Amino acid sequence: SGVAVDLSEPLEALTDDIAMCLRYHDSLFPGRKINRAIFVGGEARHRGLCQHVARTLRLPAQVADPLSRLARTGGERCTNVDMKLPQPGWAVPYGLCISPTDL
Repeated sequence: SGVAVDLSEPLEALTDDIAMCLRYHDSLFPGRKINRAIFVGGEARHRGLCQHVARTLRLPAQVADPLSRLARTGGERCTNVDMKLPQPGWAVPYGLCISPTDL
């Protein structure tokens, strides 16, 4: 029912750009290697995409769950969000909520 989309070209461009950023970081901080990738944002829920990027960059990786550190009573109701699963798409809204407002 769905149409297969060839993502090889945009994925190659993405991983090339990230690799360039890693090389730049290495040139600025030669003694401080990046040792893992942490995926955030809504697209981080696409496991195959994240695995491809991590494998290409040869880095261990994980999907972030910014809500995992929130204290919960168990009575919170959240429509259409399974709080038992990582919610990487909440990284920006959560970060904005905890940011200072008196800048």
